Amino acid sequence: AAYQGNNLPIHSYVEHWAGSNPDKPAICVAGNTLSYGEVNTRANQLARYLQSQGVSKGAFIGVTFERSTDLVIAMLAIVKAGAVYVPLDPDYPAARLQYMIADTALEQVLTTTALAPIFDQYEIAVAAIDALEIEAEIATHSSTNLDLTTSGDDLAYIIYTSGSTGKPKGVMVEHLGIERLVHNPNYVSLSSAENILFISNTAFDAATFEIWGALANGATLYGMDKACLLDANRFADEIRRMNISTAFITVALFNQIIAIRPGAFASLNNVMVGGEKLDKYTIDRALAYGKPTRLLNIYGPTENTTFSTYYEIEEIGRVQYPIGKAISGTGCYILDAEQQRSAVGVVGELYLSGIGLARGYLNKPDMTAERFVHVDSITSERLYRTGDMVKWDEKGNVCYIGRTDNQVKIRGFRIEIGEIEQALTNLTDVKEAAVQVETESGQKSLIAYVTCHQVQSVEAIKQALTPCLPLHMLPAQIVILEAMPLTANGKIDRARL
Repeated sequence: AAYQGNNLPIHSYVEHWAGSNPDKPAICVAGNTLSYGEVNTRANQLARYLQSQGVSKGAFIGVTFERSTDLVIAMLAIVKAGAVYVPLDPDYPAARLQYMIADTALEQVLTTTALAPIFDQYEIAVAAIDALEIEAEIATHSSTNLDLTTSGDDLAYIIYTSGSTGKPKGVMVEHLGIERLVHNPNYVSLSSAENILFISNTAFDAATFEIWGALANGATLYGMDKACLLDANRFADEIRRMNISTAFITVALFNQIIAIRPGAFASLNNVMVGGEKLDKYTIDRALAYGKPTRLLNIYGPTENTTFSTYYEIEEIGRVQYPIGKAISGTGCYILDAEQQRSAVGVVGELYLSGIGLARGYLNKPDMTAERFVHVDSITSERLYRTGDMVKWDEKGNVCYIGRTDNQVKIRGFRIEIGEIEQALTNLTDVKEAAVQVETESGQKSLIAYVTCHQVQSVEAIKQALTPCLPLHMLPAQIVILEAMPLTANGKIDRARL
């Protein structure tokens, strides 16, 4: 964890490449390619426009875009203005968006004319940056770089993760965390020769690696449209056509693609797979049909800026792959219930340290104090308690065992089961709810078991639940029970569901 970084804001790296190689393609999405010079110029003008609107250092600004060049320009402009970007997924239900807007006290939202109507129901300033009159006003501003007012320990973004209280938590991440993720990291070699795949939703922090991993290194970011992600053959053809060299893929997507095109990633330099436990059959199949130069199992909570550990997969036929060793700028500690170090092979909780740690949870000092802790007998550094049960193997790799709490990862999204159960019991007709994760042929899905106050149809419950939760948190199946099975001490017996 000796990596210290340069304590620079992430946009200073982009400005370096815009100065030294302005004509190099920076981003290519939907046939629209912009060079480093163009991206930097437009972001400078937008940053100055934001400042002219009263946006000052440390202000929280929402970003709501489909995957596009405008999204990247907006994020870059916000950090150049010294402000903090907050990704708001246009597909999130109204209640969740409303909570996030209120929790961050957003000063304004940057979006497009197509998505702007989402915000009509909220009292918030909205700038559609592709609207002609706003475009014209942005263009009146100077295109030169702004004075650097931020350093590595200023906030760069806030990303919301699922919360056990039924409310999502805003994780506050500093520039230094991104710098350690993408500037000379030890887990992957990133140079200006890379073509990096851009497929993650910006509300999911893998997009932090994709966007800044490309732009801070003078590489080219290639956005893929949603239709390609749903078709394994098109996806495989497209990554070859784009000549992609580096990609992060969630386990669920990796499994779907390898099932149909097992050699899909053979032409890549780096494929990072993460978000949940790897499926050994899929890995064996990928290795047998042509593995990328490097295939990595990647692990990391949002609270430690995207990635924390990595393991390079080279051998076929392992029952389980470790999550590996710490990435640069990160320390791993495995502690028992008394917060003493666990011996090799003994299961304990993973604690993380280093410059990737988030500042904490926005407006949640109690929760921050509970998860971001000091254990002076172990280290003087601040630690993040991951809630993940792990153990050391003989080679110094961390091996993932499971969660300490009721939190799971599905399709790369971290989900608090408690948040879904609370949303269900908040419905008028639902008395009790228990949500389980069930795995069928390598795919995880959420099954909700409920009891009702009066006779109710599954369809009615589904309809009532849909506006309350994001798509990735909706149960695939709802089962209505007469009564919940209980343990001897009166708790729901999840093992009998």
